Amino acid sequence: MRRRQGFTLLEVMVAIFVLGTVVGALLQLMNDHLSRLAEARQELEIARLAEARLREIQTMAAEGILPELGRDEGGFEPPNDYLQWELVVEETAVEPAGGGAEGPPSSSLFAAPGLAPEKAGAVQSSLLRLELKVFPERGTKPHSVVPYVLYLVRPLDEGALAGLLNRLGIERDEEEE
Repeated sequence: MRRRQGFTLLEVMVAIFVLGTVVGALLQLMNDHLSRLAEARQELEIARLAEARLREIQTMAAEGILPELGRDEGGFEPPNDYLQWELVVEETAVEPAGGGAEGPPSSSLFAAPGLAPEKAGAVQSSLLRLELKVFPERGTKPHSVVPYVLYLVRPLDEGALAGLLNRLGIERDEEEE
């Protein structure tokens, strides 16, 4: 008996099944990579917008306009109007290593040389901590919201500065006043 040349129906069906499985897996892999690329683009845009917002706050602070304590929120202009921001401003203190009840601070950044912590007393907090979060519209669940943190130094008012200098035992020159 002579065998005909070609493929049987079963062989063609198996080949189509294998080819379909491979193409399906490749399409799924490509879809996963495209969604990760979209997420990376969104994270990059969020970082760019957050940095721009913080630069704007720094510029205003350099002009003497400090943000108010508390929480503020808002949105961005198109094409980024699907993103919102939240800013939390609070007074904060830096706790130096080795400072407090255990002994004097280890850095002259936190206290004048030779000044005992109990003599320094409470001084108006001059350090502001700003925490900015940028995220998609409410109702959508972001994968992660990384806060951007900025510290601003608020100048001491005249009364607080005079009180601190008095506690330190430093007399102000009349030219400085």
